[in-house]
Amino acid sequence: MRYALIALALVLLITYDRTIRTPTEMSERMSRDGIPVARIRQYIALEKLLREIECHTHRTGVSHLGQALLVSNKIKEAFPEYSWACHTDILKRVAEPNKSWSNIPKCARKER
Repeated sequence: MRYALIALALVLLITYDRTIRTPTEMSERMSRDGIPVARIRQYIALEKLLREIECHTHRTGVSHLGQALLVSNKIKEAFPEYSWACHTDILKRVAEPNKSWSNIPKCARKER
């Protein structure tokens, strides 16, 4: 019981995101699956970068699909045991930043 609480506390500290304030579902799942903390941190950094590319794309109206594909593929290669279907929607939004999307991230205020 004590080890489970310590592990949970570590996961919460590692996955703390100042904008969301809760760990992501995927990082929680990785922790439950026994993925080492260093790999979970790697995932969080890559996923955060992908989201930043998406936000930058929508703020500027300029597609950064090449960069987004590279990051998405890195995540898929590093963690092949998981499904990354959610990246499809992100990549679609990055590919067409001027299209009217109903589910763009809150950070995507236009700078233009």
